[in-house]
Amino acid sequence: MNEQDDLGVRVDRVDDKMRVLESELKASHEQMAKFLQMLEKHQERLNLHESSITRVDRTLMEILSGRTWRTLRASGELIKRLVPSRVGVNSSASTALTSKRSYLFCDEPKANDRRPRSGTIKIRGWCLSEGGVDGVQVDIPGLPSLEAAPSVPRPDVRKAHPDLDETGRSGFAFEVDSLQLPKGRHPVTLRVISEGIRVRETKFFIFINHEKGFGTDYDRWIYEFERPDDDLIGVKLLSIEHRPLVSILMPVYNTEPSELTSAIESVMVQSMSNWELCIADDCSTRREVR
Repeated sequence: MNEQDDLGVRVDRVDDKMRVLESELKASHEQMAKFLQMLEKHQERLNLHESSITRVDRTLMEILSGRTWRTLRASGELIKRLVPSRVGVNSSASTALTSKRSYLFCDEPKANDRRPRSGTIKIRGWCLSEGGVDGVQVDIPGLPSLEAAPSVPRPDVRKAHPDLDETGRSGFAFEVDSLQLPKGRHPVTLRVISEGIRVRETKFFIFINHEKGFGTDYDRWIYEFERPDDDLIGVKLLSIEHRPLVSILMPVYNTEPSELTSAIESVMVQSMSNWELCIADDCSTRREVR
């Protein structure tokens, strides 16, 4: 090969590299354009939110500074002083099982709460009875029964019923693992035990819906808020100056061909471009794997 041919080969190589660089530059420009469009959309949304917040603030200030609001506040304070507090008036109603004077209210969940639930469910409330309360029972078909003595401080209850509440700890709290329950509506029964007998009970329903992948509230939060944007990730990767080689090691032994193919494809579709896949076979005995 003479010098002219050698020069031609070098020129061809340079041209090839230039085409590759031009292709990468074009891809970078396209990603930057997408990123700018995303920024413009987010800015428009922020402007709309700020405008809405400004209008709400202005309306609230007009209400709070008006004569009607001041009159309503004064009336509310007067009613509080004249009308005694009724603790538990908005809680779930309960049924007396004996002639004993007793109370049982469930603060959480509410009787009319139809939200689908999954994971740990909290049951909170308070109870009182003549002769004291031995314990509170929680029965949900399909789950073991729970029972515990009330021990949560409830100063509001003691203030409303000082003749029955001597300890100030009339509140109760339970945690139920709903993952053992199938999807659907499930009845919940709360009972108050006093001097060995059931004196009051209340019943309500909880609605269970275990969506796939949402075993806990944390899993659901991750799904709703930690959703990566592929375009944004691509733009961030382009801005990284130092790109170390990422070596992915995959030991295999008699691996199913379909599983091996899926594993390789999962690596090939990742965002990082500077990587290598090192597959080490530990003397597989299956012919189709070797």
